[in-house]
Amino acid sequence: MSVLPQVVTRNWRLKLAAFALSLFLWAVVTLQPRDRQIMAAVPVEVLVNDPSWSLSEVSPSTVSVHLGGSARELLQFSPDGTAVVRVPIESITTPDTIVRLRSDWVFMDEASTLVVENLTPATVTLHFERAQATALPLSVRTRNDFPDGLALAQPLAPTPGVIRVRGPARLIEDLDSIPLEALDLSTVTESGLHSVEVDTTGLGNLNVDPNSATVAVLLEPAVERVISEVPVVVIPPFGIDPSSLTTSPAVILVTLRGAQTLVDQADPLALQAVVVADQLETLAPGSDQVAQIRIRGVPSLVRAFSAVDTVRVRRAVPPAEPLAPAVPPGEDSVAPTGGPTP
Repeated sequence: MSVLPQVVTRNWRLKLAAFALSLFLWAVVTLQPRDRQIMAAVPVEVLVNDPSWSLSEVSPSTVSVHLGGSARELLQFSPDGTAVVRVPIESITTPDTIVRLRSDWVFMDEASTLVVENLTPATVTLHFERAQATALPLSVRTRNDFPDGLALAQPLAPTPGVIRVRGPARLIEDLDSIPLEALDLSTVTESGLHSVEVDTTGLGNLNVDPNSATVAVLLEPAVERVISEVPVVVIPPFGIDPSSLTTSPAVILVTLRGAQTLVDQADPLALQAVVVADQLETLAPGSDQVAQIRIRGVPSLVRAFSAVDTVRVRRAVPPAEPLAPAVPPGEDSVAPTGGPTP
């Protein structure tokens, strides 16, 4: 007797049941109902690898991604997840290019077996401009104040001081510097180095390198110093004699606040409380008015607070001009230049 029929017929009921079960599972997996899901407003991100050109506009900038899969998969998938369509551009020959989108350019933030069936619209128009590269200085911005008892002892300066900027020439021409993100001074409690990102808000399609800088912060104890008898100086408008103007008070008290080294080194003789000319243009002789003052001569990083914010300025009446001597009738008003008349 052949061995093959025995292999087939032995426990044939069990083997038939196993085959039927595998056939059923295959049918469940492959024949289960499929459904569709749409992710709207998926951004289009263009990766330009041609250094001679820079992207200026993508139209449209977002598309809808149509996903297909089983009902169970779609139920577990969140359409609010992050997705992006990354379009690689290796070379550019014309400023305007129409690109047909591909399903393998869709990247989602979570692993999924869903299939990208199509994208709407199926094409995007890319507008390019000739690229320009230059170096621009970085500017440091801050918000809030240092914790109580601390003050800045030297100006904040970024390292590096300049960065490379590349992009459309029309955008670069309007820039004189690139700002950093605002450094929150309330979180700085000691001297040290702080890494701050470049603020790319409003830079459009410009690329910056590097995208961060190091800002050195030197702190010292904050102190106060009172300077008495700071003179009030009036800058008169054109046509007004400075000597005709007086102020009340003539001197004021000023308090300096800041880092101990800077406050101690401040020169009291350099301080002035100045009344600027534009406040006195309507000041008539014999009248007075209240004018605001500004403190000048304050060292950098030091704040000045005056005991008063305004002073009273008075303009004196100019003295009357002496009258010319009267000339008798019939006499020449011009003195003779020669000798006696014969």
